[in-house]
Amino acid sequence: MDAFTPDWSELPKELLSQIASRLPLLSDYLRFTIVCKPWAAARRAARPPLERPWMLPFNQPHHALDGHLVFLPLANRRPLRLYVPELFHRWICGASRGWFITVDRQLHMHLVHPFAHTQIPLPVPPSLGMERLYAAQCLRGRSLLKAVLSADPVVDPTGCIIMAINGATGKLTFCRPGDARWTVINDPYGIYSDLIHYNGRFYAAPADPAVVVCDLASPVPRTSICVSTGGRSGYPNYLVEVDGDLLFVARLRCIALIEYGEQICRTFKIEVFKLDNETGTWVETKDLGKMALLLTPDQAVPILEEEFPGCKKNFIYFTDLHYNNHAMCKFEEAGMFDLENGMLHPFTQKELFSPLYEPSIFMTPVLYPGGEARSPETVAGPSQTQDASA
Repeated sequence: MDAFTPDWSELPKELLSQIASRLPLLSDYLRFTIVCKPWAAARRAARPPLERPWMLPFNQPHHALDGHLVFLPLANRRPLRLYVPELFHRWICGASRGWFITVDRQLHMHLVHPFAHTQIPLPVPPSLGMERLYAAQCLRGRSLLKAVLSADPVVDPTGCIIMAINGATGKLTFCRPGDARWTVINDPYGIYSDLIHYNGRFYAAPADPAVVVCDLASPVPRTSICVSTGGRSGYPNYLVEVDGDLLFVARLRCIALIEYGEQICRTFKIEVFKLDNETGTWVETKDLGKMALLLTPDQAVPILEEEFPGCKKNFIYFTDLHYNNHAMCKFEEAGMFDLENGMLHPFTQKELFSPLYEPSIFMTPVLYPGGEARSPETVAGPSQTQDASA
């Protein structure tokens, strides 16, 4: 090496650890670790930063034919390309606690950790007789609408339960790692649109203005109405944790017009209820604090005002561009709702959240689940380290 060119790989390990520990974003931390092996080794002495959610954009298919995925961290929206060989030819159904829930062409399911390169087999997804209606290729995309983990399967393998919404029927189903099959919860509450694990319990939101809690300890797993919110029925209904509080968000719609035989729905109001942990009741709230909410077709995502210039706190931004088979209705709209005064406004600044406006998978990354990850130079994959720094 030229005598006047510094060799950055020879920086003292203590200095590199200090630099790594001061990086504010996990995406920058990952880029730091793939510069060279000494930099990668220095990360062991530095705690990775906490991270806001990452998004797997809809404009790339939710399957990784070659093991490469492009994520969009919400904190800076700088694309990050990662190499995850365990995702080769897998369809990603959802994400929870830093793990992906995946299914392959043979309908084999796995939990996959994209950073630790760990995978855990799960039972074949429950088709509930739908194989007569859908080919296997279609069932892959319909297998699970959403899945939530009660615990990290590496940290707490005996306490980990995977609760999911069946994509073909809208029913709740669950399993534990090592189970031979999924268990379907048969209840009278119809189609579910969202679920969450909060304070040690699974909560789920059906189409009715109520929230159910899942009882998996009884001989026959069942659900029961936690309490009615007292609001009007909406679809979809959302469950989201914001600053430690559990919120139920009802998106109220009406049929605005019928076009070419299809119903087109429009949002006219959004109601938000907060769970009072002491009384177990739901109280309507019009205050999100410093947060705003982004409602996608299948989940609610809390966002910080400072992360999106032009975004307003206490506003709920929503969008839809899809056809819902359960509701038999077409959704084409973008708007924002002022929660404090109840005013609905059209939203034309689509570029503010672009490409967040399409159905996407969101995950909060966890770098080391219950132990050390594999050497970080594998993060970008062979001959792909430049992509990771894009």
